[in-house]
Amino acid sequence: MNFYGLDGKNSVEYLCHHNLTLKVMDKKTILSSLCLMAALLPACKQSSITPEVIDKRIPIKIATSISKVVDESFETGDKIGLYVVNASQSDDGSTWTAGALLDTGNHLDNVCYTYDGGWKSIVQHFWKDAYTKADFYCYYPYTQSVNKTAEMHFETAKDQSTKGAFKNCEILWGKTELASPSEEYVALHTSHRMSQLLIRVLPGKGFTEETLEQSLTKVTVNNIMTDAVLNLESGELQGKGTASDISPWKDGDTYRAMIAPQTIEGKQLVSLVVDDMERKITRLLSTSTPTTLPQGPNPSGNTLSKSRRTRAPRQAVPTFLAMSRATSFGQKPRTKQPLTSSSGWTSPTKWRASE
Repeated sequence: MNFYGLDGKNSVEYLCHHNLTLKVMDKKTILSSLCLMAALLPACKQSSITPEVIDKRIPIKIATSISKVVDESFETGDKIGLYVVNASQSDDGSTWTAGALLDTGNHLDNVCYTYDGGWKSIVQHFWKDAYTKADFYCYYPYTQSVNKTAEMHFETAKDQSTKGAFKNCEILWGKTELASPSEEYVALHTSHRMSQLLIRVLPGKGFTEETLEQSLTKVTVNNIMTDAVLNLESGELQGKGTASDISPWKDGDTYRAMIAPQTIEGKQLVSLVVDDMERKITRLLSTSTPTTLPQGPNPSGNTLSKSRRTRAPRQAVPTFLAMSRATSFGQKPRTKQPLTSSSGWTSPTKWRASE
């Protein structure tokens, strides 16, 4: 801005850059005003207020429902992996289509959530926006290294002889489709992917419960593939790899083993050591057809000798052996009878070895 003298002595015209005459005043008044402005400018700069930035993104919160095989709930320190895939909307906005689950490049890729009364991640994650729907996939236990979501590998422990080792063999999976952005929790129902083999050995001729307890020193589940491969999109789990033997957990009068779903053909499934003698059971669960150990429960009552896979939250294959001094294993089972086991799992078939 420039100052121009009107009379050359007593007054000055104050013009701004857009050439409008704003004020005519005495020189002394102008100088005083300028000094006051110069003094106020620093003070104004120091007292300026930075506006508060409000984050309007919607945080992702999840909740799970599950009845685990042991202890019936998730425990503090349990970890799950979470994938979130954004859906796409039709041009007219009337429908949403689920997006494809990718190995990487999803909205969230294998984010670890830890249970401590609720699920928490190290950093807060958010929905894409306030309206885009998404599919949620989760699995348990968490593994940091995932190369392909269609082939997630888990190793089943061969020694499951303790409660802790048995529990650690659980594999759970859950999916919620087209969830809408909300401040509320996204509900994920996780279900069992493993088969559970239950074995009870009952006293027969020549044994009482007490003498059988003393004589039976070892139970082994034989010829089981212990590499479990999960397809995260479908939830299907299959046993793979080389067959091994598994030492089950003795839970009261029942032996329990977690096994990846698989088909066993013409192999010795269970062996017992009684009176220091090993006895092998060849056709314990099937007669002439392969034995399929499915994932999820078998509520329909179908016998396991049918090679079919059933998907549902829980699975147990109870096996009852009537042990006698003259028992000859490997023969055709004598009876088949539906029952409900003491643990609350539905049993499709009751098998007794022939004497």
